[in-house]
Amino acid sequence: MAEIQGQTLYELNQQLMANEKKISGLDLISKKKSLEMFFKNSSAEYFMMLCKERSDYTLFHLQNEKSYIKAAEEVIECMKERGTILAIDRTPDNLAYEIWIRYEDDINSCYYLFEYDRGVIDC
Repeated sequence: MAEIQGQTLYELNQQLMANEKKISGLDLISKKKSLEMFFKNSSAEYFMMLCKERSDYTLFHLQNEKSYIKAAEEVIECMKERGTILAIDRTPDNLAYEIWIRYEDDINSCYYLFEYDRGVIDC
């Protein structure tokens, strides 16, 4: 990971997120719709939501073509259960979502939501 004067880019972003306020209700509705389209437009069946820093992994399995609505709702609910949602944005390469939350201990952490079909082996 790139370092900036002794800090990684992640640590710098983590500090910048300290100034962010909770995402507004209207923004959250908009982000939910965006997540729905992410799931709907994907050919993947499995998605991972990962926070490496906290060793927190959640696997989503979309079982039919209408699962994308429930999946978007579940992403939002999972994040709310963990802390305060600060931001939900597509990554620059459009392959994933970057979701920043603030835990009760005022630590800001990033989760990445991405396609994960290659990480699941059905036997």
